[in-house]
Amino acid sequence: MKHYTEAIKRNPKDAKLYSNQAACYTKLPEFRMTLKDCEECIQLELTFIKGYTQKAAALEVLKDYTKAMDVYQKALDLDSSCKEVAASYQHCMMAQYNRHDSPEDVK
Repeated sequence: MKHYTEAIKRNPKDAKLYSNQAACYTKLPEFRMTLKDCEECIQLELTFIKGYTQKAAALEVLKDYTKAMDVYQKALDLDSSCKEVAASYQHCMMAQYNRHDSPEDVK
């Protein structure tokens, strides 16, 4: 982690560094920190799909399926042919449905 922190200090505008650090936080598991780094990654590079997929996956682990689906949808808007993102979106939809939430919550 300290190497990514140092790299970010030296190059704070590199979205990929935030993405890589977010991946490390996911392994720890520190999902709140993952989300923070993903937000920074997305803010720096709006078209970098990995920032969206990592953020959505962290939200999914935190069982915030509605937000995860929104972020997966943004990733699909960037690359509609990405089967992994489409499958993850479907997984969130089913998880939300299985929680017995109201039908309006399931997109």
